[in-house]
Amino acid sequence: MKKKIISLLLCTLIAGGSVSMFSVNAAENEQEIQYIRSVTDNNLLSYYNQNGEEVDIESLNNDVEVNESALPSKYDLRDYNRVTSVRNQGSEGLCWDFAATASMESSILSQPELSAKAGDNPYKTLDLSERGHTWYIHTDFEDESSPLYGDYMQDPTKGSGGGSAEMVAEGLCAGYGAYPESLLPYEQLSSGCPEGLRFYSDYRLKDYSELNNDNALIKKTVMEKGAVAINYSCFHANTYMVDGMQAYYDNGTPIDGIIGQGHLVVAVGWDDSYSRENFNPEMQPENDGAWLCKNSWGEENCSTADGYKGYFWMSYETPLSCVASYEMQSVDEFDNVYQHQITSYAGFEVNSAANVFTAKSNEVLKQVCLQT
Repeated sequence: MKKKIISLLLCTLIAGGSVSMFSVNAAENEQEIQYIRSVTDNNLLSYYNQNGEEVDIESLNNDVEVNESALPSKYDLRDYNRVTSVRNQGSEGLCWDFAATASMESSILSQPELSAKAGDNPYKTLDLSERGHTWYIHTDFEDESSPLYGDYMQDPTKGSGGGSAEMVAEGLCAGYGAYPESLLPYEQLSSGCPEGLRFYSDYRLKDYSELNNDNALIKKTVMEKGAVAINYSCFHANTYMVDGMQAYYDNGTPIDGIIGQGHLVVAVGWDDSYSRENFNPEMQPENDGAWLCKNSWGEENCSTADGYKGYFWMSYETPLSCVASYEMQSVDEFDNVYQHQITSYAGFEVNSAANVFTAKSNEVLKQVCLQT
């Protein structure tokens, strides 16, 4: 068997006063490695290849042909047992971690050979730990002599003050695990996590993708790979309840003028005929159609209708700042992880440059997670 690896090579730089990344992207060993550099200048983000030519990064990340006529008008991953139960993040600002984990779980449930690891009725039993993700990426290594010492995201709240979908992907690319909830239970979040479990996992990340706001592409991804994490403004006044079904829409502004914090959930399905009249009369979308979203506020919040507790509908027309998909694989599918974990995040200290890795033998580069 040929050896396979996951690799993430990143270095950070400062351009125009903000953090950017320099990434290496290679999909298969027969293709040439493509170097893409991101530069932020006066709040404008641009990408350039190794020849200094500007690159349309969205076209690279979304170069997928989608036959819209082949997509159903209504779809729900729960009908195929490809979604885990609703979780509750409590008072912690870890929606980004819960959304990422929900997407990971859905990816596992979408692959029978992986979901079998969770035993009978895996959609009921599969439960990955959010606690491990946020702790390890925000906590330094205990061994000061380790070459990885100092390679972490510096945030005194350990992610409870907020984060992004890609932060979990960065930890997974670094070799951190997808931990069982029974191993690192969420209710013990304040207790931290043992160093010996940092790299333990039953599953590993195969691919992390950020999609553009193309409804057909998002639908295709949900059908093929599982639930996707979506980031929206979450203006509480813009929610509305009709017959026990909660709906959300905003046009970029809150109805009551109160600016809330961004929030991440997962889209698990859609309904093209979901009526625009089901949204708040004070602000309604122009057309019908909505995403079915699983929240992380427990079943006592959001919709109250049977079968939809903990869920809500979001109009297709709601602006999304991020749509992210996680694709998982078995821990046995590769032998080594070569990476340099990015240690900077907006507002935090930058203390990384770049790494050069030497293959241990005749190895095949299988996947690279491209962060943009």
